[in-house]
Amino acid sequence: MTYSINLEPKLEDQLRAEAARLGQTPSEFLKTIVEEYLRAARKADPAYLLTRPQEEQDRSLTAQAGRAAPVYEEQV
Repeated sequence: MTYSINLEPKLEDQLRAEAARLGQTPSEFLKTIVEEYLRAARKADPAYLLTRPQEEQDRSLTAQAGRAAPVYEEQV
């Protein structure tokens, strides 16, 4: 599937520079970004988490609690 997006010149320059830094073409870099975003979004979905083995659920919830603790402490 092919998409076309319009980027401001400054953003296009940043995209090209970051892709080059990683040894990728801009298209490869964008594909990687989309894949990583969608993977992270799926993992953040509670319904997805419930389909995973109990051990993975426990690890995920423990990690999330660890990230939330500092925020909670700031609020208290």
